[in-house]
Amino acid sequence: MNNKTHVGVGINDIHTRQNYIRNVLKKIGGGVTGLALATTFCVTSPTKAQALDLTNRLTGHVNAQHEVLTGGIDETTSELAASSGYTLLQKDDYSIIAPLIRGKIKDDGKGREHPWNNYTEAAIGIQARYKGILAAGLEAGYRENKYNDEASGNFYRAYAEFWHRFFGPDLTKSKTFPLTPVVQGNGEVSHHSLEKSVLAKLEGQVGLRLIKFDNEYASFALDAPSVRAKISTDSNNRPWNRYSEYAGGAEATLNIGGIPFYSRIEAGNRDSPEGAKGDFVRFVIGIWKGF
Repeated sequence: MNNKTHVGVGINDIHTRQNYIRNVLKKIGGGVTGLALATTFCVTSPTKAQALDLTNRLTGHVNAQHEVLTGGIDETTSELAASSGYTLLQKDDYSIIAPLIRGKIKDDGKGREHPWNNYTEAAIGIQARYKGILAAGLEAGYRENKYNDEASGNFYRAYAEFWHRFFGPDLTKSKTFPLTPVVQGNGEVSHHSLEKSVLAKLEGQVGLRLIKFDNEYASFALDAPSVRAKISTDSNNRPWNRYSEYAGGAEATLNIGGIPFYSRIEAGNRDSPEGAKGDFVRFVIGIWKGF
């Protein structure tokens, strides 16, 4: 994906593009409809136990986030993502999710200056998970880039990722002020056919759980200090995907009515061979709900 922008297109091009998008969405919709019909056939007049099993086999998440980066990076992005899948196979250590339907909308206030951050996409595929910390999958879908036609169209994506969080021993044995070490890491290797490159990301974070409070209505946790480091690479050397950064700050989570809100504020530095670099302050606020 490059940052080439366009000013306008002809009427015929617009009609062709609309028909193209309509056909792709029909294909995606056909897959979703097929899943619904298959599910209906399998659970016609379901017993209570069958209905409960079906519910337990559904998995997915909803995530909404707003991020502000000031200083040398200067980005303001909003993101909405969701996924829903059916657990086709469940064993002690691993599971297979098929189909897995995913959607994402991302917007950058810089508009045409940051075309890589302005797109909408939908995809359907299959995913295998191991012990809740490893996942690998393959998906096909369509992406519409708001400011770059060359980055719009059908795509396939192959990926592998991991995520893990470890809580150390409570140093003070206190529920309110536990002083608990928190270590977490995540990473991803993927190939996106539209971007025509292999992307790799690795991130680690170490914090100290300073406050932890919960009751039957709400819970709150604060990690301070919280130190984070990240490396991102791109086999096609796109500047916005090639950087390393480190930062330190605080992270808070608030759970109300089963909906987890999170926020993070930090200051750090990013280094990039050709992209945006320098000191920055980051503020993130969002929600993440899994099921």
